[in-house]
Amino acid sequence: MSSFSIPLTGLKASSSEMNTIANNLSNMNTTAFKSQDVTFGDLFYQQIGTTGSGNPLQVGAGTQVSSTETDFSQGGIQETGNAADVFLNGAGFFVVQNGNTQEYTRAGNFTTSPDGHLVTQGGQDVMGYPATQGVVNLNAPLAPIVIPTNAVEQPQATT
Repeated sequence: MSSFSIPLTGLKASSSEMNTIANNLSNMNTTAFKSQDVTFGDLFYQQIGTTGSGNPLQVGAGTQVSSTETDFSQGGIQETGNAADVFLNGAGFFVVQNGNTQEYTRAGNFTTSPDGHLVTQGGQDVMGYPATQGVVNLNAPLAPIVIPTNAVEQPQATT
């Protein structure tokens, strides 16, 4: 049975890697897509003896996918012409509200809803700390970002 099961572990691991590569290729032009890499690991080794020089003779039980890691390195800046699009420079995520759940994204291709909310392409509210008269309150809970459209603000003299 081991003559079949060991190669089968390699086929399963390779199949996982091919699926990951296919996902990377099919999404490479998706906004804010981050590619993934597969890392393999050996399954349990069994020592069956030693060589004449005392080195162990080991037989492995195959391989497995030990991890799938996402590459979160910085992408390139691309001019879009949309004033609502935002780019994250460095580490970080945008917080968006999906129903009652807060989720994270690096996709900054936003738009405004008819009521002035900054939203993702999927319609989730983009969240931020509230500001009063230009002062951001970092102790307050996150709230949807609202951009007043067609609103007139009173002018203020410079100081």
